[in-house]
Amino acid sequence: MDGDDGIFVDWLSLWQCHEQHAPINSGAIITYDGSGRAVFERYRSSRIQGSHATVCAVKSDGQTVVGSGNFGRLNRPDNLFGFDPQTVLCRANEALAFAGLPRFVSAAYSRNGGDWFKEGLRYPGAVGLVGPGSPQATPRGRLNLSRVDITRNFECGGLAAARSVIRAISGKSISRVKKGVGGDASVWWSNTRYMLKVYIKALEMEAHGTNSGAAYDYAVEHGIVRLELELKRRELADLGWSDFDAFVEAWDMGKVQQLFSDYEKVLQLGAISNHAEFLDSLPQRLRVTASAFLAGQDVRALMSRATFFRYRRALLDYGIDIADERPEQLNVAVRTVTLEPVTAPDWYWQNERAA
Repeated sequence: MDGDDGIFVDWLSLWQCHEQHAPINSGAIITYDGSGRAVFERYRSSRIQGSHATVCAVKSDGQTVVGSGNFGRLNRPDNLFGFDPQTVLCRANEALAFAGLPRFVSAAYSRNGGDWFKEGLRYPGAVGLVGPGSPQATPRGRLNLSRVDITRNFECGGLAAARSVIRAISGKSISRVKKGVGGDASVWWSNTRYMLKVYIKALEMEAHGTNSGAAYDYAVEHGIVRLELELKRRELADLGWSDFDAFVEAWDMGKVQQLFSDYEKVLQLGAISNHAEFLDSLPQRLRVTASAFLAGQDVRALMSRATFFRYRRALLDYGIDIADERPEQLNVAVRTVTLEPVTAPDWYWQNERAA
């Protein structure tokens, strides 16, 4: 169900033209010109609400079927580990069937149990939705891919170590890519081609209402840090992966995994401050700056002059002067945190089948 290397697909945005069929009546947004004539009409998406607050979007104007969302998460208690692209496509098709829309058709789908609906079969990880079923409609073109999220989990030995990892990575920059930081829980880089996200999985699970269970305990105990690469429309076009079948072929040949490994370089770490208890005592807005300073980074280069002195004034109350060349006033232990990729343990899929 998941890849041997622990890399899986977390999100798919797909569209495909079909023969005429009944659209979803979820309303539409219409633009009129000065004379009152309609010049543009866009159908609104319908939201497929699964269990555990998971929502995916599907829509159709009667010809073009569109689906977007984390279909691998739909109706599962968590998405700590996930599926290959073919299985996620099968899950997307079950959501389309629930909405009464034609399913996405591709060579990759046929290779991975594509007749499950027609023959009443169930593929691994089936969503379990019940609806009117997919109408018979013949696709008029290829299955187009406009966004895909590729994901991998890493362990670092505990939640405190995971926070240290995020604080250390937050000081890194990528050329011509805008960076954002969510305290010591997440950091991301984004442009018009891709978004690279690194975050602590246990904290993300808590934000979505999960703070117990075997998967949550595993994420806390092992300090799971997730690296997520979102490939957008422009990047997919340049890679030649706008066709879903081309993306699956690249996945099977290891090209997707090779690309993902290039982005994993952002996780390369040097020495990290081990003064976790002290850093956790600081206000969240000050932790990243303090951690970067204690790790020996030049924090002046990370922010504007005004921001630098604002943080300096705030951190002086806690005995840190970021204007010093090195933090001599604190005895800070230093260690090396190792991030290791992980795959789903056997009990994870056994528990999910039993759920």
